[in-house]
Amino acid sequence: MSKEVKRYTITAALPYTNGPVHIGHLAGVYIPSDIYAVFYVLIKRRCVCLWI
Repeated sequence: MSKEVKRYTITAALPYTNGPVHIGHLAGVYIPSDIYAVFYVLIKRRCVCLWI
C-alpha cells in the first residue's frame, strides 16, 4: 500500500487597480501567495501556485 500524498493548491486573487499602478499592487497580491508556496516547499509539501 502506498501512502497518499496530500497536494496543496495556492491561488492569488486578481489584482485590481484603485489608481495608478504602483508596487503595492504586486505586494498585495503575488508576494504573499509566493511566500506561502515557498513555505510549503521548504517543509517538503507538494504544492502548486497559480497566478491568474
